[in-house]
Amino acid sequence: MKSTHKQRLIVDYIREHGTITVEQCQSVPGVNTYYCNGAKHCGNLLRTMHKSGLLERLKKGTYQIPTAGRLRPTTKARPFDAKQQSLF
Repeated sequence: MKSTHKQRLIVDYIREHGTITVEQCQSVPGVNTYYCNGAKHCGNLLRTMHKSGLLERLKKGTYQIPTAGRLRPTTKARPFDAKQQSLF
C-alpha cells in the first residue's frame, strides 16, 4: 500500500520525535488542512494508519512506528502438502 503525502509527513514527524498525539498531529505543517474540527480529521488519519499497520497505538491518542514492521499477517500461498487428500 502506497502511503499518502499526509501519512509520510506523520511518519517523518514520528521518526524525529518518537511518538505523536492527535494534538501534535494538528500542529504538523501540511497535515491539518481543515479549518473546522481538525482534531477529528487528524484522529481519523491516525486511526486509519493504525488499522493498516503503519502505526502502533501505545495508549488512547498516542501512536508510534511499530518495532516489528507492519503488524498484519502476510498472505503468502501455502506450500502443497502431499499427504492431503485430493478432491478429484
